[in-house]
Amino acid sequence: MQAFIVRRLLLIMPTLVIISIIIFGLVRFVPGDMVDKLADQRGGIVGMDADAIRERMGLNVPIHIQYARWAGNLLKGNFGESMWNRRTAVSEVARRYPITVELAVLSISISTLWGLVVGVISATKQDKFIDYLLRVISIIGLSVPYFWTSIIVLVFSSIYFNWSPPPIYIPLSEDPIGNLQLMIIPALIFSFFIGAPIARMTRAMMLEVMNQDYIRTAKA
Repeated sequence: MQAFIVRRLLLIMPTLVIISIIIFGLVRFVPGDMVDKLADQRGGIVGMDADAIRERMGLNVPIHIQYARWAGNLLKGNFGESMWNRRTAVSEVARRYPITVELAVLSISISTLWGLVVGVISATKQDKFIDYLLRVISIIGLSVPYFWTSIIVLVFSSIYFNWSPPPIYIPLSEDPIGNLQLMIIPALIFSFFIGAPIARMTRAMMLEVMNQDYIRTAKA
């Protein structure tokens, strides 16, 4: 077992290197570069300005040198900077990290609650209508893409209920109600897909326990 774990750990690094090379190459071989995208969106980046930006970004050197520089900076903890606002990638991620944590905690809490409740009800009502209904709901949660469901929910809520989330993020410390209005829809969508496997596993485990000899003896 230990040898298996060691082999798997040793395979992580070459796997990550190969994946990074493939992704880096695919991004670089796409027609145009970041300077072209900036020029399309902002305008006014032409001629010597574009060449100077490519020089500063290191886009005018061969691709293998670009990869070596990128990998070296990555190993030193330098993840680069945003091309739009010149902020470091670490600071951009750190600025959004609390929002991600809040959404994750809310989604996991809701999904655990509804997954356990649905699983218990489905197991105790085995082969009845409510069991079939809850199993269908769980299967939908396992099979339907979450991004498609997100679009449908937003369109449905805005058209039929004339509701849309606030346009900007509202911190929980400033306005709990406004924050909840902003987070509840994505949290419910995420919790639906996270809770679906929880519901199915809970149902399967409960049925396994309920079919044990000591349970059937107690019922008799």
